[in-house]
Amino acid sequence: LCRDLGTSVAAALCGAVAFELGHAMADATVWVPIISGSYVWLPAALLCCDRAIRAPSVTRAVALGVVLALQLLAGFPQMLVYTYQLVTLRLLWELVTGRPAHPWGAMLAVGGGLLLAPCLAAVQLLPAIEATLPSVRSGGLRVEDMAVSGFLDWQDFRLNVGGHLATFQPLVVVACIVAAVAWLRPATSRHALFYGLVGATALVLAFGPNTPLFDWYLQLPLTALLRDPKRITWLTRLRVAVLTALALDALQTAAPA
Repeated sequence: LCRDLGTSVAAALCGAVAFELGHAMADATVWVPIISGSYVWLPAALLCCDRAIRAPSVTRAVALGVVLALQLLAGFPQMLVYTYQLVTLRLLWELVTGRPAHPWGAMLAVGGGLLLAPCLAAVQLLPAIEATLPSVRSGGLRVEDMAVSGFLDWQDFRLNVGGHLATFQPLVVVACIVAAVAWLRPATSRHALFYGLVGATALVLAFGPNTPLFDWYLQLPLTALLRDPKRITWLTRLRVAVLTALALDALQTAAPA
Protein backbone atom coordinates (compact mmCIF):
# COMPACT_ATOMS: atom_id res chain seq x y z
CA LEU A 1 0.00 0.00 0.00
CA CYS A 2 2.75 2.44 0.92
CA ARG A 3 4.65 1.67 -2.28
CA ASP A 4 1.47 2.33 -4.24
CA LEU A 5 1.18 5.71 -2.50
CA GLY A 6 4.61 6.61 -3.87
CA THR A 7 7.09 5.83 -1.09
CA SER A 8 10.47 4.19 -1.42
CA VAL A 9 11.02 0.53 -0.56
CA ALA A 10 12.78 1.38 2.71
CA ALA A 11 10.02 3.76 3.84
CA ALA A 12 7.33 1.23 2.91
CA LEU A 13 9.14 -1.44 4.92
CA CYS A 14 9.12 0.84 7.96
CA GLY A 15 5.40 1.46 7.47
CA ALA A 16 4.79 -2.29 7.30
CA VAL A 17 6.75 -2.86 10.49
CA ALA A 18 4.82 -0.06 12.23
CA PHE A 19 1.58 -1.77 11.19
CA GLU A 20 2.58 -5.35 12.03
CA LEU A 21 4.21 -4.57 15.38
CA GLY A 22 1.87 -1.75 16.45
CA HIS A 23 -0.50 -1.81 19.40
CA ALA A 24 -3.50 -2.76 17.26
CA MET A 25 -1.96 -5.98 15.98
CA ALA A 26 -0.53 -6.93 19.37
CA ASP A 27 -3.81 -6.14 21.10
CA ALA A 28 -5.90 -8.13 18.60
CA THR A 29 -3.55 -11.11 18.55
CA VAL A 30 -3.47 -11.44 22.33
CA TRP A 31 -7.14 -10.62 22.91
CA VAL A 32 -9.16 -12.44 20.19
CA PRO A 33 -7.03 -13.82 17.33
CA ILE A 34 -9.88 -13.71 14.77
CA ILE A 35 -9.71 -9.92 15.02
CA SER A 36 -6.16 -9.89 13.69
CA GLY A 37 -7.29 -12.28 10.95
CA SER A 38 -9.70 -9.58 9.80
CA TYR A 39 -7.48 -6.58 10.58
CA VAL A 40 -4.61 -7.70 8.34
CA TRP A 41 -6.80 -7.32 5.21
CA LEU A 42 -7.38 -3.61 5.82
CA PRO A 43 -4.29 -2.34 3.93
CA ALA A 44 -4.98 -4.78 1.08
CA ALA A 45 -8.53 -3.44 0.75
CA LEU A 46 -7.22 0.13 0.54
CA LEU A 47 -4.62 -0.93 -2.02
CA CYS A 48 -7.30 -2.53 -4.23
CA CYS A 49 -9.49 0.55 -3.77
CA ASP A 50 -6.71 2.94 -4.83
CA ARG A 51 -5.90 0.88 -7.92
CA ALA A 52 -9.57 0.59 -8.90
CA ILE A 53 -9.89 4.38 -8.66
CA ARG A 54 -6.76 5.05 -10.66
CA ALA A 55 -7.46 2.54 -13.46
CA PRO A 56 -10.98 1.04 -13.14
CA SER A 57 -11.47 -2.48 -14.48
CA VAL A 58 -13.52 -5.57 -13.79
CA THR A 59 -10.39 -7.36 -12.55
CA ARG A 60 -9.69 -4.69 -9.95
CA ALA A 61 -13.32 -4.61 -8.83
CA VAL A 62 -13.20 -8.38 -8.35
CA ALA A 63 -9.90 -8.09 -6.46
CA LEU A 64 -11.48 -5.63 -4.04
CA GLY A 65 -14.50 -7.88 -3.58
CA VAL A 66 -12.33 -10.95 -2.91
CA VAL A 67 -10.22 -9.12 -0.30
CA LEU A 68 -13.32 -7.84 1.51
CA ALA A 69 -14.89 -11.33 1.40
CA LEU A 70 -11.75 -12.82 2.96
CA GLN A 71 -11.89 -10.17 5.65
CA LEU A 72 -15.50 -11.10 6.41
CA LEU A 73 -14.77 -14.84 6.41
CA ALA A 74 -12.16 -14.27 9.13
CA GLY A 75 -15.13 -13.97 11.47
CA PHE A 76 -15.07 -10.42 12.86
CA PRO A 77 -17.60 -8.31 10.90
CA GLN A 78 -17.04 -5.13 12.91
CA MET A 79 -13.71 -4.67 11.14
CA LEU A 80 -15.46 -5.10 7.80
CA VAL A 81 -17.87 -2.26 8.64
CA TYR A 82 -14.91 0.00 9.44
CA THR A 83 -13.23 -1.07 6.18
CA TYR A 84 -16.33 -0.26 4.12
CA GLN A 85 -16.48 3.18 5.70
CA LEU A 86 -12.78 3.79 5.06
CA VAL A 87 -12.96 2.60 1.43
CA THR A 88 -15.98 4.84 0.82
CA LEU A 89 -14.15 7.82 2.33
CA ARG A 90 -11.12 7.04 0.20
CA LEU A 91 -13.25 7.02 -2.95
CA LEU A 92 -14.91 10.33 -2.06
CA TRP A 93 -11.55 11.91 -1.21
CA GLU A 94 -10.02 10.91 -4.54
CA LEU A 95 -13.08 12.07 -6.48
CA VAL A 96 -12.91 15.49 -4.82
CA THR A 97 -9.15 16.09 -4.54
CA GLY A 98 -7.57 13.71 -7.03
CA ARG A 99 -10.00 14.08 -9.92
CA PRO A 100 -9.40 10.62 -11.45
CA ALA A 101 -9.44 10.27 -15.23
CA HIS A 102 -12.51 8.04 -15.14
CA PRO A 103 -14.66 9.08 -12.15
CA TRP A 104 -17.73 7.07 -13.17
CA GLY A 105 -15.59 4.03 -13.83
CA ALA A 106 -13.94 4.46 -10.43
CA MET A 107 -17.31 4.59 -8.69
CA LEU A 108 -18.53 1.51 -10.58
CA ALA A 109 -15.36 -0.47 -9.84
CA VAL A 110 -15.26 0.34 -6.13
CA GLY A 111 -19.03 0.00 -5.75
CA GLY A 112 -18.96 -3.32 -7.59
CA GLY A 113 -16.27 -4.61 -5.23
CA LEU A 114 -18.27 -3.52 -2.19
CA LEU A 115 -21.35 -5.34 -3.51
CA LEU A 116 -19.44 -8.45 -4.56
CA ALA A 117 -17.93 -9.18 -1.15
CA PRO A 118 -21.15 -10.14 0.71
CA CYS A 119 -22.18 -12.28 -2.27
CA LEU A 120 -18.90 -14.22 -2.14
CA ALA A 121 -19.19 -14.65 1.64
CA ALA A 122 -22.94 -15.37 1.67
CA VAL A 123 -22.40 -18.95 2.82
CA GLN A 124 -21.23 -17.52 6.16
CA LEU A 125 -22.98 -14.16 6.14
CA LEU A 126 -26.57 -15.39 5.79
CA PRO A 127 -26.46 -17.85 8.74
CA ALA A 128 -24.74 -15.14 10.81
CA ILE A 129 -27.57 -12.70 10.08
CA GLU A 130 -30.12 -15.39 10.97
CA ALA A 131 -28.36 -16.01 14.29
CA THR A 132 -28.31 -12.26 14.98
CA LEU A 133 -32.04 -11.67 14.50
CA PRO A 134 -33.14 -12.99 17.95
CA SER A 135 -30.36 -11.03 19.68
CA VAL A 136 -30.20 -7.50 21.05
CA ARG A 137 -28.44 -6.38 17.86
CA SER A 138 -31.45 -7.04 15.65
CA GLY A 139 -32.82 -3.54 16.19
CA GLY A 140 -29.59 -1.73 16.92
CA LEU A 141 -27.90 -1.20 20.27
CA ARG A 142 -28.79 1.56 22.67
CA VAL A 143 -25.94 3.93 23.37
CA GLU A 144 -25.68 2.71 26.96
CA ASP A 145 -25.30 -0.89 25.70
CA MET A 146 -22.43 -0.09 23.36
CA ALA A 147 -19.80 0.10 26.09
CA VAL A 148 -20.52 -2.00 29.16
CA SER A 149 -17.34 -0.81 30.88
CA GLY A 150 -18.00 2.83 30.00
CA PHE A 151 -16.86 5.14 27.24
CA LEU A 152 -13.40 6.54 26.77
CA ASP A 153 -12.84 9.92 28.38
CA TRP A 154 -9.86 12.24 28.59
CA GLN A 155 -8.62 10.76 31.87
CA ASP A 156 -8.67 7.21 30.49
CA PHE A 157 -6.96 8.39 27.34
CA ARG A 158 -4.13 9.98 29.34
CA LEU A 159 -3.74 6.80 31.39
CA ASN A 160 -3.53 4.67 28.24
CA VAL A 161 -0.95 6.89 26.57
CA GLY A 162 1.06 7.67 29.70
CA GLY A 163 1.09 4.06 30.89
CA HIS A 164 1.84 2.61 27.42
CA LEU A 165 -1.15 0.30 27.81
CA ALA A 166 -1.83 -1.90 24.79
CA THR A 167 -5.61 -1.91 25.08
CA PHE A 168 -7.08 0.78 22.82
CA GLN A 169 -3.76 2.60 22.70
CA PRO A 170 -3.89 4.55 19.42
CA LEU A 171 -0.60 6.41 19.74
CA VAL A 172 3.00 5.25 19.60
CA VAL A 173 5.18 8.19 20.56
CA VAL A 174 8.14 7.64 18.22
CA ALA A 175 5.91 6.82 15.23
CA CYS A 176 3.78 9.92 15.86
CA ILE A 177 6.86 12.15 16.07
CA VAL A 178 8.07 10.75 12.75
CA ALA A 179 4.59 10.97 11.20
CA ALA A 180 4.46 14.69 11.97
CA VAL A 181 6.70 15.41 8.96
CA ALA A 182 4.63 13.33 6.50
CA TRP A 183 3.47 16.50 4.74
CA LEU A 184 6.97 17.66 3.73
CA ARG A 185 6.91 15.97 0.34
CA PRO A 186 4.43 17.63 -2.04
CA ALA A 187 4.06 14.50 -4.18
CA THR A 188 2.48 12.54 -1.32
CA SER A 189 1.12 15.34 0.88
CA ARG A 190 -2.46 14.80 -0.35
CA HIS A 191 -2.36 11.16 0.78
CA ALA A 192 -0.83 12.22 4.08
CA LEU A 193 -3.65 14.70 4.63
CA PHE A 194 -6.28 12.00 4.00
CA TYR A 195 -4.77 9.54 6.47
CA GLY A 196 -4.18 12.29 9.00
CA LEU A 197 -7.81 13.42 8.87
CA VAL A 198 -9.12 9.83 9.04
CA GLY A 199 -6.91 9.02 12.02
CA ALA A 200 -7.90 12.17 13.89
CA THR A 201 -11.62 11.61 13.20
CA ALA A 202 -11.41 7.99 14.37
CA LEU A 203 -9.70 9.13 17.55
CA VAL A 204 -12.50 11.62 18.25
CA LEU A 205 -15.17 8.96 17.59
CA ALA A 206 -13.45 6.63 20.06
CA PHE A 207 -14.71 8.90 22.86
CA GLY A 208 -18.28 7.87 21.97
CA PRO A 209 -21.07 10.16 23.17
CA ASN A 210 -18.51 12.30 25.00
CA THR A 211 -18.19 14.19 21.70
CA PRO A 212 -21.07 15.50 19.49
CA LEU A 213 -19.58 13.86 16.40
CA PHE A 214 -20.60 10.41 17.64
CA ASP A 215 -24.34 11.14 17.33
CA TRP A 216 -23.87 11.91 13.63
CA TYR A 217 -21.73 8.81 13.18
CA LEU A 218 -24.51 6.57 14.50
CA GLN A 219 -26.67 7.59 11.54
CA LEU A 220 -24.45 5.57 9.18
CA PRO A 221 -25.67 2.07 8.19
CA LEU A 222 -24.81 -0.77 10.62
CA THR A 223 -22.93 1.56 12.98
CA ALA A 224 -25.53 1.19 15.73
CA LEU A 225 -24.89 -2.58 15.78
CA LEU A 226 -21.27 -2.22 16.88
CA ARG A 227 -20.05 -2.36 20.46
CA ASP A 228 -17.20 -0.47 22.06
CA PRO A 229 -16.49 2.67 19.98
CA LYS A 230 -12.90 2.59 21.26
CA ARG A 231 -12.20 -0.14 18.70
CA ILE A 232 -12.32 2.43 15.91
CA THR A 233 -8.84 3.48 17.04
CA TRP A 234 -7.68 0.54 14.91
CA LEU A 235 -8.08 2.97 12.01
CA THR A 236 -5.97 5.53 13.87
CA ARG A 237 -3.19 2.97 14.21
CA LEU A 238 -3.31 2.19 10.50
CA ARG A 239 -3.01 5.94 9.90
CA VAL A 240 0.11 6.07 12.10
CA ALA A 241 1.73 3.26 10.08
CA VAL A 242 1.00 4.86 6.70
CA LEU A 243 2.07 8.32 7.87
CA THR A 244 5.29 6.83 9.24
CA ALA A 245 6.15 5.52 5.78
CA LEU A 246 5.19 8.80 4.08
CA ALA A 247 7.21 10.77 6.62
CA LEU A 248 10.35 8.66 6.28
CA ASP A 249 10.02 8.95 2.51
CA ALA A 250 9.74 12.73 2.86
CA LEU A 251 12.86 12.82 5.05
CA GLN A 252 14.72 10.83 2.40
CA THR A 253 13.72 13.07 -0.51
CA ALA A 254 13.07 16.52 0.98
CA ALA A 255 15.45 19.42 0.54
CA PRO A 256 17.75 20.13 3.52
CA ALA A 257 15.39 22.85 4.77
